[in-house]
Amino acid sequence: MMQDIDPVKKKHSVAVHYMRLLFDYLQRKNYPVSQFLAEINLAPDLFDRPNDRVDFQTFNQACHLLQDKFKQPNLGITLGQLVTTGHLGPHGFALMTCANAREVMQQNIHYSALTIDAGSNIFERHGKEYIRYWKSNLSGDQPLGKLQDELHQASYVTLSRQLFNRQDLSPLWVSFQHE
Repeated sequence: MMQDIDPVKKKHSVAVHYMRLLFDYLQRKNYPVSQFLAEINLAPDLFDRPNDRVDFQTFNQACHLLQDKFKQPNLGITLGQLVTTGHLGPHGFALMTCANAREVMQQNIHYSALTIDAGSNIFERHGKEYIRYWKSNLSGDQPLGKLQDELHQASYVTLSRQLFNRQDLSPLWVSFQHE
């Protein structure tokens, strides 16, 4: 018998393959991944199981630890510029099948929770423009925070450039709830 999950008590999570984005950053900083995993109390063998997930709060705290450790106030943007479809696992494979921007938007709506379910993509069309929102799924409308918001917005731009082999692609404007 399946239990109903109270949405207020739902734990949000991140796919272990997405954590590899942090490892790539650490390698660029010549900082041992094993040391970092010890600092955040995660066993290295967790990353040998590609279908496992990490609690979102653990992922978020790991991001903030990196931000503090390397004194990089805009770490979310930096991480977003490093992201590849490989960091997204099955979600990334779905994006690689897209022929145009509309399909990328649709695949992001359907599959982004495979990577991270603490937020979701929402797209609105206004004339010829599409507006992308990264919306928190945390209970009580709790915000994801500056670092996560910047990470996901920068990731979307980076992935769009990669998928369409167009480094000149840029949003017309970007807006955040923070400065």
